[in-house]
Amino acid sequence: MNLKNIIKPTRKKLFLLVGLFIIAGAFLLASGKNKSIQSSKTVADTALVKEHLTALTQTAQFRNHKNIDQLSHIADYIHQTFAPYGDSTAFQEYKVDGKIYKNVITSFGTENTKRIIIGAHYDVCGDQQGADDNATGVTAYWSSLEC
Repeated sequence: MNLKNIIKPTRKKLFLLVGLFIIAGAFLLASGKNKSIQSSKTVADTALVKEHLTALTQTAQFRNHKNIDQLSHIADYIHQTFAPYGDSTAFQEYKVDGKIYKNVITSFGTENTKRIIIGAHYDVCGDQQGADDNATGVTAYWSSLEC
């Protein structure tokens, strides 16, 4: 199986993804139903949000499977930025068609037995910046950590 087949959107994959989000959302709502919600008066630092978005989108090359060095550089940036907030930060490397790709995994609250897993991708499909999807997802994580 090559990378093109993995990232090629299909109706079945889209339905599965939407279904997983609905199930996860329902689970989260049900598990917190009787708990009070605390509001935070801390707001995200908009200058820092802009800095992260710029670092992720204004790159020398597009962050796609053709530009492994650019993807690796962004993965390093994400790793360095997440590391101060988490208990541990590591790369999960995997090989596709002889090229090595990286996931960045940061764990928070490792002393807890219950976990919530949140994901965002930093690569793009095609030749584009990916600011409206990929970069904003990763930047939203940073903002939530800083609040």
